[in-house]
Amino acid sequence: MAQYKPYLFLLLLVPGFSACTDRQAGDRDKAKHDKPKERVKARLEDCIYRKDTLFDATSSLKYVIRDTFYDVRVQLENKDTMLGYRFDCTVPQGLVPAFYAYHKHTLCLLRGSGQSYREFTICYIHDGRMMVKYYETALAAKLEEDLVVYQDYNEPRKIIMEDIRTEQQKIVKLPGSLTNTAIIRTRISKNKLVIELANEQQITFRR
Repeated sequence: MAQYKPYLFLLLLVPGFSACTDRQAGDRDKAKHDKPKERVKARLEDCIYRKDTLFDATSSLKYVIRDTFYDVRVQLENKDTMLGYRFDCTVPQGLVPAFYAYHKHTLCLLRGSGQSYREFTICYIHDGRMMVKYYETALAAKLEEDLVVYQDYNEPRKIIMEDIRTEQQKIVKLPGSLTNTAIIRTRISKNKLVIELANEQQITFRR
């Protein structure tokens, strides 16, 4: 009759037991590593107040969570780009780009509030590529005419009307006699640009 030595049986079990232990430890480490990410993702989901927008089957605006931050993705005519932000839950919502206007695969996003800080991000397709332009001192936009209006950063009295695609400009100036050039509202009509100032004055320029 064959005799089996107990220690040989134990030696046979040890490698399998060791592999099982390693897998369990790895699973625990992975779970520990994943839980903080899951918590961060859950917090980000709770603090994104902007809403995704579907314009048509080929164009959309989405707020995308990426690990510990979220970014803004724009898709136009099935071409898409990330705008490169790294927002977390501490960012003021006014600094997160929001939908402003859309017309035939041209999208304008706005961030900021009032006229003290308004930035337009305008995205459109040109020669099959996504183009992204930023206007820090934005006043108004009329996308159906490819028109954006903004103040000159260094000379606020100077108002620039610019073709988004060709970048051709028409420049007008607020009167030098004005003591307060703070702009409250800007309206673009068929052939006029109307600017309302903080002192209740209204100035109209022909376009």
